[in-house]
This record gives sequence, structure tokens and C-alpha cells, in this order.
Amino acid sequence: MTAFWDLTALRDGYAGFIALFSSLTPDRLSESEALTARLLLVHAYRFVLLRDPRLPVEHLPADWNAPEARALFCRLYLALTPAAESHVAALCEGTDGPLPATTEASEHRRLALLSSL
Repeated sequence: MTAFWDLTALRDGYAGFIALFSSLTPDRLSESEALTARLLLVHAYRFVLLRDPRLPVEHLPADWNAPEARALFCRLYLALTPAAESHVAALCEGTDGPLPATTEASEHRRLALLSSL
């Protein structure tokens, strides 16, 4: 089944994501830096993830690194979120006034990420 997908390119993409973000230390970032880092994190992860056919585990190579990339994404997203959301709430406004730091949707996303760790 893996003959239909270039899993080498995907594995390299996940490896690049891991290399790029594995040394990120969210607790050393300002709120604005945390927001920027979170935006870049999501963009870089989706760049690979959206090309992943998500084959059954029995059809993946033994060195498949998508789970490691997913765990890193979840950990960093969760660590960056409080400062990033605080920055958004402090500086951004919608038609009804200042944006809230958290919403029902953001809390749902946080809980989903926590449950996947």
C-alpha cells in the first residue's frame, strides 16, 4: 500500500518539523513571540499533515515519525497558548469590543490536544 504514497518525503517533512521546533522553549518567549511561534507552529505542522494519507499503522515504516511530530505539536501548542491568547485579548478587537482570551472553541481545542498526549 505504501507504494502509492511518497512516505519518504512525508517522513522528511515530519523530521524537518521536529528539527525546527524541538528546541523551542515557550516559557522564554514574550506574549507576542508566543503568538508568532504558535502561528508558525500550526503552519509548519499543517504543511506536512495535510499531505499525510494517514495510512493504518501496519502499513507504515518502522521509523515513521508522525507520532513524534504530533506529540511535539500538541506539547508546544498547549504551552504557547496562554501567552498567545493573552496577547490577542490585550490587543485585538472585534465589532463587539476586545476579543476574549478564550472561547468555547479554544477550550474544546485545548481539551482535544490534552487528550491526545
